[in-house]
Amino acid sequence: MTEQIPDTCTIDGRLWSIEEWDGSFDAIPDNKALGFETHFQSTANWAGRIDHYLVFKNQFYLFKVEVDLAEEDKNLIPFGARREVRQIYEPMEVHDSQGMRFEEMLHEHRYFIYDDLKIDFSGTLKLSFPVWDPWDVPWPVSEEDIEPTHEAELVFSEGIVVSFDSWSL
Repeated sequence: MTEQIPDTCTIDGRLWSIEEWDGSFDAIPDNKALGFETHFQSTANWAGRIDHYLVFKNQFYLFKVEVDLAEEDKNLIPFGARREVRQIYEPMEVHDSQGMRFEEMLHEHRYFIYDDLKIDFSGTLKLSFPVWDPWDVPWPVSEEDIEPTHEAELVFSEGIVVSFDSWSL
């Protein structure tokens, strides 16, 4: 998790940004334990991965991991996971000796999806809602449109939800 690209947690069908962790962060499996090696393409994500968690029947799961992989690992599928690739084509304005033109730039987002990866985290997550994915909203968007409207605190004991409190801003 970085400040610019937060991990997420889905609770009762609602996707929240994880703003802060306090607790047994070592309960989260690292890249080696999950069977892959990431590299970062941007200072916005030093870890080279974004974790997407899920609370299901009051149990905490690591459900999906978005990864930046080295070129030679692009087809890797770790044991116990399945792979999803999201391709997005973005029109880009190009200026060169031929003048100005539009070209489509391909962005690939790679995910490893785990069906039963329980996380025995004990501690507190501070959350905010909604999560804004810049690929999913029309532009231009004003700052007021992307400000969180709700916050929450989610408390776990060994991966089991102890309490969940949310409030409007």
